[in-house]
Amino acid sequence: MKNNERKLPAYPLFVEDPNFSLWTTAEELNSVNVTSWYGAEKKIYGFIKTKGETYCFLGNSDDFKNCGVKKAEQLCVGVTAFTTDYEFNAGSVRLKVNFVSPLPPDDFGLLSMPVCYMKYEIAGDDNAEISVFVNRRIAYNDVPENADKRVKGGVMPFKNFEAAFIGLKRQLPLSNAHDVIGADWGWWYLSGESAFMLDESDMSAYLSAGIIDFSNNGEEKFVGSVNRGKSGIIMLGFDEGVSIDYFGEYLKGLYLSENDITDALRFVYEESADIERKLNLFDENLKSKAKDYGAEYLNVLYASLRQSVAAHKLVKDKNGEILFLSKECGSNGCIATVDVSYPSMPLYLLYNPELVRGMMRPILRFARTPIWKYDFAPHDC
Repeated sequence: MKNNERKLPAYPLFVEDPNFSLWTTAEELNSVNVTSWYGAEKKIYGFIKTKGETYCFLGNSDDFKNCGVKKAEQLCVGVTAFTTDYEFNAGSVRLKVNFVSPLPPDDFGLLSMPVCYMKYEIAGDDNAEISVFVNRRIAYNDVPENADKRVKGGVMPFKNFEAAFIGLKRQLPLSNAHDVIGADWGWWYLSGESAFMLDESDMSAYLSAGIIDFSNNGEEKFVGSVNRGKSGIIMLGFDEGVSIDYFGEYLKGLYLSENDITDALRFVYEESADIERKLNLFDENLKSKAKDYGAEYLNVLYASLRQSVAAHKLVKDKNGEILFLSKECGSNGCIATVDVSYPSMPLYLLYNPELVRGMMRPILRFARTPIWKYDFAPHDC
């Protein structure tokens, strides 16, 4: 890679909330597999087919050496407040990809909308084809106690695109609340001009010969999407159904309490240009505020912004009041923790103080309950 300056310890790709947070830990996007925020491998692969050759730009390219897949040459990586940006050479083709997580703290609708996307531009081949495949392990925790790992899925047609979805056959919302773990429930949606559910053998056949036979006989399921053309977006969405058990009240994420996942997918597809304008304005404002402190300080802000927002879930309680509930990384599965709130508050005091109120409401409610008999404040909710 020509620009080999390390910018972040890990790079956010699709980042929304504690159960939707996918990163790469390597400088080269196609040298390792994508992981969740807590380190579990979630195999997501991206390929570009051009002039009879297939190149891997996302995920560990070594996984497909036997299919004749080549490793795209990564030229550079960059970050902004809400994007992680890459450029590649794939034979004679130049590929640009931008992973966009719309998390502006001053816009509740965008912040809580459970769809991230990958924007791409291809130069050098008008007939190139770009594809993304997501392994079924995105739908569950691959741990011994999770014995039932059967998945199901399908394809939903939209006006101008399709979305393949996948999830566990048995859905048990809120079935875990431990440390370093994600959701064992909910449905993931991957969009493209064409989308499908397939097996690893079907995917390998597609990569080597352009064939997908939809046999679905094997155990290693994927959802996939294919786009043709010089530019476009591929979306990844997550509908977890129930998000929070709040003092016995089951709450959905704010966006999905008023809309459904199909609304989110349509909105991003139709309004991605407007979304990016809003995100770019925020980024320019942030850079302006940080300009006196140097590039390294700006990178600290970039590193912490998406991480901080995505450590929380935005919901409303039965009174219609905002709750902004954090999940600790590794401390007894705690939620709404003051140890998390205190260092993250400056961001929200600056851009949206209502999120600070949303952090405090759960703590104050808990402190007022008969359960809390102490004369000091609770550590968490």
